[in-house]
Amino acid sequence: MVQDRSRSPFVDWALGASIRTKIMGIALGVAVFLGLGVTWELNVAFMRTLREETEAVGVYAARNAVRHAEAKLLARDRAALRDVAQSFAESNRSVRYVVFRDNRGRVLAHTFAGPVPLEVLSLPVVGESPALRIAFYERDGGPVRDIAMRPLRRDVGWVQVGVTEDWFHDRLVQMTSSMLVASLLIALGAMFAAYLLTGILTRPLRDLTEVAAAVAKGDFAGRAAIHADDEIGQLSRVFNLMCERLTVYREEIEHKEHMRAELLQQVITAQEEERKRVARELHDHTSQSLTSLAVELKALETATDMEETRARTHRLRETVAQTLEGVHRLSLELRPTLLDDLGLVAAIEHHVEEFQNRMQIPVDFQALGTWEAPLSPEVEITLYRICQEALTNATRHADAERLSVVLTRRSDSVVAIVEDDGRGFLVDEVFAAAGGDENLGLFGMQERAALVGGKLTIESAPGLGTTVFVDIPCPAPASEARP
Repeated sequence: MVQDRSRSPFVDWALGASIRTKIMGIALGVAVFLGLGVTWELNVAFMRTLREETEAVGVYAARNAVRHAEAKLLARDRAALRDVAQSFAESNRSVRYVVFRDNRGRVLAHTFAGPVPLEVLSLPVVGESPALRIAFYERDGGPVRDIAMRPLRRDVGWVQVGVTEDWFHDRLVQMTSSMLVASLLIALGAMFAAYLLTGILTRPLRDLTEVAAAVAKGDFAGRAAIHADDEIGQLSRVFNLMCERLTVYREEIEHKEHMRAELLQQVITAQEEERKRVARELHDHTSQSLTSLAVELKALETATDMEETRARTHRLRETVAQTLEGVHRLSLELRPTLLDDLGLVAAIEHHVEEFQNRMQIPVDFQALGTWEAPLSPEVEITLYRICQEALTNATRHADAERLSVVLTRRSDSVVAIVEDDGRGFLVDEVFAAAGGDENLGLFGMQERAALVGGKLTIESAPGLGTTVFVDIPCPAPASEARP
């Protein structure tokens, strides 16, 4: 596998991780992202609500303080005002301080342990209209909202109430911590659920991977288990079908290789037998004829009268003619010269005539189409040998009483059909047989046709004869192909 150097190591690790790790990582990431997102959104919403509630509490506290202390402000009763301030500060956890001031801004009462801080006194004075002022400032303890409010009588003074977010902020921190813990628990639960789910999902994939590894090593016997009828189940079903077909194809290839080896052995044996026959033919006939010629020529040298010379010369001529006929017959058996001289149709027609005369079996021969354009030598010898083999098989194995040979020249192919009325056979059983002359002959015809790009088909059934079809592509010459 070629790695992209522009990618980071983390990307390479993520792409190389198992499906279970990827799904668990996605589940964890989604859970953490959602948990943090929800916590953030709630935190922001609560902070907004906190500020609004803090101001509302401060306004409410200032309004109550003014209502309870209006008469005391008018009377300038500092002790009573101090009691009111202390009461409101202690009754509300959000109230940090309460300060009563007269109309000139002088402090009448407050809840501070010491003097009123300068930042409180320096805040803007509340006016008579509106009678409410809200200010914001920072102290060491955090942000403070100062709410100042005048009573109905605007000339008696006002009250300042300082409220903080400390109590609400503590509650918000507790709530945020609780939500983060809940998010963590949800993430762990999501990882556990993803672990169980990926175990269910990846189990068929692991089984399929093991079977695929066995197939890669050449073991086609294994089959992937189908756990469900989902996409992985369909993939397993298709994979099993592929294994079955691969098994069939391998058996067919092994059978063809076995047949090819037997055919090659038979060809080598036939070649050696043919050489022996040619050598024997030359020794038994040609050599004897030449020896007879040598004897007659030597006798001719000692002939004393003309009559004896004529008789010996006549015997010499007969011996030479017989020798020439034997050599000619031997050459025709090795290679039909009519193929080179007159073409395929004339060669097969001559072979059919000799076959009828030799076997005493009628053979109907037809040549259809236009045969002026020559065929390639490879196609001609292939068709000649297939027809020759088909006729021989019909008499040797089928006990045929009548045969027919049809040659057809088409625009893009040549078709030969050899048909007999013999006893027929089961084609599949014969081809599946481990050996024998008949199936080797048929396999040899198929191999011959395949070598020139053709296809040989055999149709036969017991008692219905046999038909051999061979179709070899052979485009017409360019001069004939033009319209």
